[in-house]
Amino acid sequence: MDTTLEQCGELLERVPGWRLDYYAADQPSPTDPGAYISVIRNVTDDPGCTTLLRKRANHGWSSHWIRSERAEIQAELYRNRTHQPHASVRLTLDDYTYPDNTR
Repeated sequence: MDTTLEQCGELLERVPGWRLDYYAADQPSPTDPGAYISVIRNVTDDPGCTTLLRKRANHGWSSHWIRSERAEIQAELYRNRTHQPHASVRLTLDDYTYPDNTR
């Protein structure tokens, strides 16, 4: 059974304090194709908050944490659902707060 857009959105509705990691094959990269994406939500945010923090990285480079809308991240995860190496989408519960290098 194929993953739906709604299921991708459900990953983003988890409790505060999580980090979601996945691979986005369609991201530009100065090194290898694609980028590894990390997404976090501050533990103090309202569960209905639609703004998340997203960071891209791959082989020696990484972006700053950038504020992104939930719908944008949901669509990116859905577009790249078939490009995930085995078990590469991870949802980690941690005590995250906003990083200092947020843009």
